[in-house]
Amino acid sequence: MVEGMVALVATLAALVGAGLLVQAALRERRRHLFVWAAAVGMMALSLAATGVGMLGGFGSVTFRTAQATGALLAPILLGVGMVELLARPVQARFAARLAAISYGLIAVVVLAFDPIKNKFGEGVPDPYAFYEALPKALLMGAHFVVVTGLLAGVAVAASRKGQAPGAHAELLPPVGIVAGAGLVNIAGIVYLPGMLKIVAMAAGAGMAWYGTDQTVPATDEEEERAEAGMDHPPHRRDPRADEPQPPRARPRPPQPGEHAVLLGEDVPRD
Repeated sequence: MVEGMVALVATLAALVGAGLLVQAALRERRRHLFVWAAAVGMMALSLAATGVGMLGGFGSVTFRTAQATGALLAPILLGVGMVELLARPVQARFAARLAAISYGLIAVVVLAFDPIKNKFGEGVPDPYAFYEALPKALLMGAHFVVVTGLLAGVAVAASRKGQAPGAHAELLPPVGIVAGAGLVNIAGIVYLPGMLKIVAMAAGAGMAWYGTDQTVPATDEEEERAEAGMDHPPHRRDPRADEPQPPRARPRPPQPGEHAVLLGEDVPRD
């Protein structure tokens, strides 16, 4: 009973976080914000299914929903968002989207319709104990690729920090937090038991929201308050700030015979 209530409270918090990220994504129009907001939303749905299952008893619907959203789609979305944020070639981002959509659709169909080999009892069911070989292989494959991709994203952010200060340096902490969110979420929903599972899933959603929020550029109001010394908002900066800016037009030098205006008087130039 207590575990179910905690899961539902965590669900509400995760939904609020996802809504805030959607607002930021609509304002900033940056793809990784949309993707990571969807990941937090998937974590919220998984928490909701887990909470309902703990309160009323697990069934096929609650079990499959929790696994398809929290164990499969949320990690995949975290990995795709990492590519959207850090990858420079357009081809890499396109390949990540294509792989995620194709693999995700196939895996969701399998997780939704593959037979369940055991009967549900008390406690949160272990996906590896209830699914057959194919869905287990799809989950393992997704987890391996996502964990590898998240760790690679942290390595890329760290390497760019050493190359050039500025926006890349500011990206390392949020990227590390989001990567940790993916690891905690996978460990919680797949491997941990009872209350530890709920705590890990809630912590993963919270870390994913916080890390994503740190990639949102500071607003003008926050910058004004920081300049006035009223508070110290998070050091958030647009990663695009370090991109080369177009050169400014230089003023045309005066030509012979032209006049310069000095102190309101016309002074002829030699």
